[in-house]
Amino acid sequence: MSTKTATLAAALAFLLSAGEAQAKRPPHYQMWMCIHSKEGAWNDRGAPYYGGLQMGWWFMQTYGARLLKRKGTADKWKPIEQLWIAEKAFKREGYSLRWLRGQWPNTSPGCV
Repeated sequence: MSTKTATLAAALAFLLSAGEAQAKRPPHYQMWMCIHSKEGAWNDRGAPYYGGLQMGWWFMQTYGARLLKRKGTADKWKPIEQLWIAEKAFKREGYSLRWLRGQWPNTSPGCV
């Protein structure tokens, strides 16, 4: 590997790690953390729901298809990735509280 290539690779690695460390919280972070507090661990792999927000197959395929394909089920995603997929889904559904309560009927009450 040339010096120039090694320098570029090191710079890219630094930028990626810095970006990951500073990943912004989603706008509804407190709500998601409230829901999570009533759900499983971030690495919960107990089918049929996965991860800290207990995402089912339909949810993962619909809103997190790229992560599902690249990393597998939500229990293998970083917590921030799980939060952002939930946020993406909530936004895509027009921030509908009815939709939210349909996805997390037992854990969203008291969190919104």
